[in-house]
Amino acid sequence: MKIPATPQYTDQDIRNALDLAHDRVVLDAVFKKNTRYLHWEEVRRRKYPVDPLYIWVLMKIFRLKDAHNVSFADWTFSYSLDDSCWRKLHLLDKTAAGNLSSILDAVGQERERYIISSLMEEAIASSQLEGAATTRRVAKQMLREQRKPRTRGERMIVNNYLTMKEVRTLKTEDLSPELILKLHAMITAGTLDDPDDEGRFRNNDDTCVVDGSGTVLHTPPPYKDIPGYMRELCRFANAKQNFTLLFSLILTIVLHM
Repeated sequence: MKIPATPQYTDQDIRNALDLAHDRVVLDAVFKKNTRYLHWEEVRRRKYPVDPLYIWVLMKIFRLKDAHNVSFADWTFSYSLDDSCWRKLHLLDKTAAGNLSSILDAVGQERERYIISSLMEEAIASSQLEGAATTRRVAKQMLREQRKPRTRGERMIVNNYLTMKEVRTLKTEDLSPELILKLHAMITAGTLDDPDDEGRFRNNDDTCVVDGSGTVLHTPPPYKDIPGYMRELCRFANAKQNFTLLFSLILTIVLHM
């Protein structure tokens, strides 16, 4: 896995970019690229009327101008939404729930069966993304027949399915560290190298994310900080004002970061 390049720029680069902000051709390029929300790795490889670095700096300035901040523990996350994002959010907000209700109304007595089938599909797809090696047909047959899983991949699918069924019964409960650990134990049961890791937070600092060459891509927070961060995560998720200040979809994205 190649680590994406990070742009390096100075105060003078920012001043140079701002001097170009009156140029209509430059601004057109900036606005055009910002509507696609391109990463620097893509921006730097394209041709522009000026240095790609100046295009990037102006893109960042315009993004930050309309950015919204979300504070979480000792972090602050920023996100910005252009017109196309607002249109998509509005469409989802306006139609998604209504369409799902219409489908469920249409199936009538088959409502529960439809929901269970959807949970099966999600459990299978999620587990396959995590590396579960089995076919959709075999996995769905296993769940329908309630057959015992034969492999770790099948166990992942069963765990996912049972955990999502459990979540349906908990949807009105506030999120808590204890609830997170309960679900963690359910979803990892029989799939971890060390069974003692099921249903508990990390208890050491030996974990990091590396690529094939051994380059560290991510170092997680110290394990001693995890309980406090998880309490803050739950406080943020349960805060009622977040549901009025943020779209549920945006809140969900923030909670997954």
